[in-house]
Amino acid sequence: MIKLIPFTKEHISLKYIAWFHDPEVCKYTENFESVWGKDDAAEWLHNTQEQGDQVYAILHAGDHIGNCAITNIDKVNSHAGMSFLIGDRGYWGKGIGTIVGQMLMAIGFTQMGLNKMWIGTLEDNVAMNTVAINLGFYNVNLFLEEKWYQDGYAHVLKYSMLKAEYLMMKNEK
Repeated sequence: MIKLIPFTKEHISLKYIAWFHDPEVCKYTENFESVWGKDDAAEWLHNTQEQGDQVYAILHAGDHIGNCAITNIDKVNSHAGMSFLIGDRGYWGKGIGTIVGQMLMAIGFTQMGLNKMWIGTLEDNVAMNTVAINLGFYNVNLFLEEKWYQDGYAHVLKYSMLKAEYLMMKNEK
């Protein structure tokens, strides 16, 4: 059973820090070339909270297996982004990203009342592109050479979903 709880300093464990020292885990994250320690993670948490992002720990049977967030919350225009990281590789390929995405969509559309949610990811991030499509998001834009990534510019795909689409999809189930 997957559960989301607010991410706190207590989640910054040695296991958590180890995820960011694994090149495969952090391959598509913003900090793919940096080395994190507990102080860096605590600073990141503080900064995301200051920005108003809602960051969650992903738990499976009480075990912290990853993080997710509703980010870049724009209250005026009623939209926000979603991001996730499954840090524990033992849970990769098991549909956890899709489950977490559904949970974030429920929070964003139902609890926060957002009108639109979006996902941005590198074009070659197969797992995240698959999750976005599985969630029912539409690919709305390709941003050419949008991010500096591994010694060159990479294309970014942006997906979005409107609240009306979410409610229609939810009612069909």
